[in-house]
Amino acid sequence: MTTAQILQPFVLQPRAAVRPAGASRLGGTGLASLWQLAAALAIAASSSGVALMFDDRTIGHYNVWVKPMKFQLALAIQTATIAWAVTRLEPAMQRVAMPRPVSWLWVAVTLAETAYITLQGARGVASHFNRNTAWEGVAGTAMAVGAGLLVLVTLWVGLAALWQARRLHWAPLPLAIGLGFVLG
Repeated sequence: MTTAQILQPFVLQPRAAVRPAGASRLGGTGLASLWQLAAALAIAASSSGVALMFDDRTIGHYNVWVKPMKFQLALAIQTATIAWAVTRLEPAMQRVAMPRPVSWLWVAVTLAETAYITLQGARGVASHFNRNTAWEGVAGTAMAVGAGLLVLVTLWVGLAALWQARRLHWAPLPLAIGLGFVLG
């Protein structure tokens, strides 16, 4: 087996070859909104980084902007990773792994989570395990539910990738994506 044959499953192939003429580039999924969200979160993390340099308030031993920036960056990376992984699937499986309503759910939950954490950082109060007011208690519970939904979406995309890997006689790239998302 040649090196080219070994690496072939990992080489990014143009998707136009596998799409029917006139088909949407994103195959009926909401991937564009995921890419836009990832970019917006990266910009928000940059803004939090700037705020970190000029605001000396702390919660515990850390600057109030550390947690918002960490969550913005983490969710930007996770969102971009999921969007990329779905583009590596066949078009029909893309529609199963990330239909528009699921991508909208991801965007809504991610925006709500980061908005709350950023708001609490700007206020100089803890976002997690903060039950000082009724509103913060409800928001904390909503964040826990939201985090669970994000985990379920990641698991769903991983299962779709594993299904495709199985159909393709355990093709390496969908198998790696599926195992990474399911085991992660």
